[in-house]
Amino acid sequence: MSNDIEQEAKRACEALVISYTHIADFGPGSNMPDLFTEDGVWTSGAETYEGRQALSDFFGRDRGHTKSRHVASNIAITVDGDEAEGLSYFTLYRYAEEKPRVPDLDQQPVILGEYRDQYRRTSDGWRISRRQAEVGFVRRSMM
Repeated sequence: MSNDIEQEAKRACEALVISYTHIADFGPGSNMPDLFTEDGVWTSGAETYEGRQALSDFFGRDRGHTKSRHVASNIAITVDGDEAEGLSYFTLYRYAEEKPRVPDLDQQPVILGEYRDQYRRTSDGWRISRRQAEVGFVRRSMM
C-alpha cells in the first residue's frame, strides 16, 4: 500500500471518530448507524448492539434534556489493506437537567475512557465495523 493511500485511509477513519462525537452530541442519533458497516457492532461492558437496526434503536432513543460533549483525542489508526484498527481516548461532559443558558461544569467530566475500533473499507468508503467503548474513569457520583 502506498503511503498516500495509507494516509487517506487514516484520515477517513479519523473522520469517522470525529463524526461519531458530533452525532452523539448534536444528533440526530438516527444518523449514527451510517458510520458503521451493515453488520457493525457497538459494545461497552455488558451492552452490545449489532447491526444497523440495533444501532439505530440505541442511538436514536430519546435522551430528554441531556446535553453532552464527547471529546476524542490521541487518535491512532493502523491500516492493513481494506481493514484498520484504531485507538482513541474520549472525555464525556454531560448535563442531564433542564438546560440553563450556561450549565455548571462542577465535578466534570463524567467519564474518561477509550474507544477500540475496527474499520473496514466498503463500497461506500471506510466504516466502523466494531467499536468497543472501555470506561477508564467515572465521576464518583455517576457510579
